Amino acid sequence: MKAALKFLSIITLVAIMCLTSGCQTNEELEKFRQAESLKASNIELTKQFYEYLDAVNIDSLKAMTTDPNSKIIFYESGDPISFNDIEPLIKMFYTSFPDYKHNIDDIFAVDDKVVVQITYTGTFKEEFTGIKPNGAQFKYKGIQIFQFADGKLKNFWAVEDELGMMTQLGMELRRAKDKK
Repeated sequence: MKAALKFLSIITLVAIMCLTSGCQTNEELEKFRQAESLKASNIELTKQFYEYLDAVNIDSLKAMTTDPNSKIIFYESGDPISFNDIEPLIKMFYTSFPDYKHNIDDIFAVDDKVVVQITYTGTFKEEFTGIKPNGAQFKYKGIQIFQFADGKLKNFWAVEDELGMMTQLGMELRRAKDKK
């Protein structure tokens, strides 16, 4: 009987130690909840961004930024531009491709950033950078990263398969002539 009580006491003590050492404080749990809430909020802001973009609602897009000079970086060019600088590009795309859409394939958040794998689709219906429309439909992929601060878009990075889009529009890639 003594051995059984001693064994039961040890098991109880071990169980209490396991339960209490694995528990987080209320403060830790609250920090975790806040971080998860921020990630969910930033994901919703990203989805809202694409809704405004596909509706060509420039004023709402501007209202989402912390500053009209927030950095937008397209890795193809490497040079940062401001949201104000990209406005004409947005209008040009949605004029040339009136059904241009962003379809989210995957989305996740880490800290203050949201990463999106996206598919772009559209139809070439109006002139684009001096090229006559041919009615071609296109579909290409990209990865975009959004950084938020206080519920506003702070920075934006993008990598897009623009060459894939251009070839689907009927453009050809040719080797530049040697300069001699």
